[in-house]
Amino acid sequence: MNEVSISLFADTDIGMRRAVNEDSVLIADLANRNRTEADETISQALGERGYLMVVSDGMGGAAAGEVASDFAVNTLLEILANSSHEKALSEELKVAAERANERIWNYAQENPAMMGMGATLTAALACGATLHIAQVGDSRAYLIRDGKIEQLTRDQSLAQALVDSGMISADQAHLIPQNVIIQALGTQPSLNVVMSEIELCRHDTLVICSDGLSNKVKPQEMIEALNETADLKAAARWLIDKANERGGEDNITLIISRFDGDGLQEKPQGRRITGNFNAFDQNISYEEAAFIASKYVPTAPGEAESAEDEDEANSFQVTGVLRMPVNLTDEVIAESEATTASDSAVAERELFEKRPAFNERRTLMVMWIIAVISLLLLGIVGYYMLKPKPQPPPQVEQPADATANE
Repeated sequence: MNEVSISLFADTDIGMRRAVNEDSVLIADLANRNRTEADETISQALGERGYLMVVSDGMGGAAAGEVASDFAVNTLLEILANSSHEKALSEELKVAAERANERIWNYAQENPAMMGMGATLTAALACGATLHIAQVGDSRAYLIRDGKIEQLTRDQSLAQALVDSGMISADQAHLIPQNVIIQALGTQPSLNVVMSEIELCRHDTLVICSDGLSNKVKPQEMIEALNETADLKAAARWLIDKANERGGEDNITLIISRFDGDGLQEKPQGRRITGNFNAFDQNISYEEAAFIASKYVPTAPGEAESAEDEDEANSFQVTGVLRMPVNLTDEVIAESEATTASDSAVAERELFEKRPAFNERRTLMVMWIIAVISLLLLGIVGYYMLKPKPQPPPQVEQPADATANE
């Protein structure tokens, strides 16, 4: 019998600075809608419908973020558990994420006190030997195989967009505020859910986490924690404690899953993680990327990137959305919805307030140059049209007797 088994543990922690935990986490067997609460280790065979694992990081402050993330995880469970399986699993997962976005958006429209709320979403559906992943925002999924770790998701964030544009290097990404994201559930009527599919192997380990963990713990440290012990709960608590030791400014949530069974193939030596990865086009123009990067990244040759620079970039802890249209044009409304009393938050707000003014000045300059050139051309044409034409000199008649004398 080609059986696939899963062992997993999920946990969430409020962190060291927040008054409310706005993260939500869900692990559930879709065959029987059996939702396992966080802080409980389970091990079982994968059912026919698969196993759903979701991390959602709420934003919007106080109850709003908590409501948005709770909407996200419960909507996915409700839709997928009641699915008729008429569509491919990846399509069903994508549709469920889109429905979650609609519900959060509509709820915020009907409740003005909740306006601006939203949530990230990283959801994995393991069924048979295939892992289906849906992502919105910057919560992450990693896969550990044969002692190596690979990030399966790509952050839909300002920092990642600047790296993709070539304006900054991957090593400089930590200087950019880590919680300004390109899209989130509930912040616009529709969005682009990024889907991926991964073929699992025996002994693969999946880690899904909010940015409260990924901003504080390096991927290599995740491998070390999981190599130290076979106890998933102990490994998870070590990672959460490490994030709290390093500041714990945000809520911290993670799910750790291990896969085994005869239904999975052994990983041949040297084989890489393969699958179908659909990228999200974070289309920020060169001018916008340059403007934003100049606010945070040192430009002088050899200028050191100090620990204070990194602390400043990461101290802005209220997540905001850099709004972009779904059709991904360059027309970006660059205004963060995040507000906080800290100096870094004020700087962030100024950054996005200046962006429209920058566009206006550039537009006025172009119009002024066009107007000046047009006036010059009109002046030149008018000069030649109105200039008097030269008249030929008058001819003087010679006297007849003078001609005869000659």
